[in-house]
Amino acid sequence: LPFPRSKNAKLMLMDKLAKSYTLKENEKIVQKNKDYIVISTTYDDKTLFMKSILRYGELCKILSPQHLKTTYVNYISKMG
Repeated sequence: LPFPRSKNAKLMLMDKLAKSYTLKENEKIVQKNKDYIVISTTYDDKTLFMKSILRYGELCKILSPQHLKTTYVNYISKMG
């Protein structure tokens, strides 16, 4: 069986999360200002990725890919 290919995602981290966030091995900052950072990251498993970013709540927005953004928004709205 072929290995699953890592997928790319872009996240916007805001406010105190942006200031205190520690980049992981597979992440890099692609944009930064005083209110937020945008990071580029990769993930293999969508469910695990979602679980890892859900703890950031409204301080994290998925910018791309669109299908991941939609899944995240739906999940957050169900929790609220």
